[in-house]
Amino acid sequence: MRKTTRNMIIAVLCACLIAGNLYLIFKKDSKIEKTQWIDKWARVKIGNLAETFHTSGVITPQEEYPVYFDPSMGQFSKFLVEKGDKVSPGTELFQYSPAEIEEERAKWLAEKEQAQREIDLVTEEVQKLQNIQSSLKSSDQTPSAAEVTVKSQILEQQAEIGKLQEEAKKYDTLLRELDQRKQQLTVKSPYAGYVEKIDDRLNNPIVTIRSLKPAVQGVLNEKQRKKVTEGLKVKVSVDTKKKQYTGKIIKVDSYPEDEPSVHKNSYYPFKAQLFNVKDSNEPLLPGSKANITIITKESLSTLMVPSSSVFQDHKKNYVLVLNRKGIVEKREITKGIHVGQKQEIIRGVKQGEAVLPHPKDIQKVNSPFITPLKFSDTDKKAIQNVRKKDMLLYFMLGVLS
Repeated sequence: MRKTTRNMIIAVLCACLIAGNLYLIFKKDSKIEKTQWIDKWARVKIGNLAETFHTSGVITPQEEYPVYFDPSMGQFSKFLVEKGDKVSPGTELFQYSPAEIEEERAKWLAEKEQAQREIDLVTEEVQKLQNIQSSLKSSDQTPSAAEVTVKSQILEQQAEIGKLQEEAKKYDTLLRELDQRKQQLTVKSPYAGYVEKIDDRLNNPIVTIRSLKPAVQGVLNEKQRKKVTEGLKVKVSVDTKKKQYTGKIIKVDSYPEDEPSVHKNSYYPFKAQLFNVKDSNEPLLPGSKANITIITKESLSTLMVPSSSVFQDHKKNYVLVLNRKGIVEKREITKGIHVGQKQEIIRGVKQGEAVLPHPKDIQKVNSPFITPLKFSDTDKKAIQNVRKKDMLLYFMLGVLS
């Protein structure tokens, strides 16, 4: 009898339990209708994101220095370097002919020597007049007419010597200027690099020097050209080197390398400076093929989530956040750059918050959620200390929720 009564009680309790759950399930606006089972989520992380594209290029000298021929300096004489020679500041490149300067120098030197001969002749004349003056002196304090005439001639000749000496100084100045011009007849390199080009026809620039610093150059198609501006960062690798180089765009043309045509695509040249080349033991050889990554947009130490977690509603962007109150919260966000499966979030979430990677899997937002219990995170001693009565209470609350 007792056994039958106990079985009936258990059956009634089970029926009540089932009925209660059925009531909660089908009751309008019931909590159980809102509760979501969540077993997958992602944390808001901090990281670096960059929008990039890849192209190819070639290693080339960074700068090109022209050296010009100046006809006013005289006639060209000869080149002192050859194509491919390595030069440094002060290396002699070419010479002007000294013929005109030598001719002019001989002329001024002859004029100076003539002036010096005239100075010597006048000086001798003054000496003779002074001897005559000495012989004409008398004891009378009043000089004679002859003595006055000789003195006057001496003064005139001394003034002539002064004029001739000034003329000789003028020729000395002209000769010094010619010597300075002669030193300038040898044109020296102000740069370090390699002689790239020599024009034997004397068309300017007659010498072109390329710098020792390497750069990388390539071309962009029309779509890529719209994204690239001077100053953008680049990463460069060469097949023959393990090292990766960094740099920035220093030049990008707005006119295509070939004449525009409706029958072919347009390509725009660009050049990038390389920064960490000195750190490499082996130099980058001009002509080496290069792989170039151009960074068009970059966000460092930024908040990011899986791109699949972002969705739109009425032209606004949202993510579903599992907040601390146990609610699936629909939260508006401001997007940044999107790279692959990662989305930058400028505003709306914090580091460490949990978001749903697949919002469409949720039946209703702003509702409670539950997650799987991780037994590895539970405290066994705490469970053992719970009374059986409390266990039953918690079990029933869990079932009914």
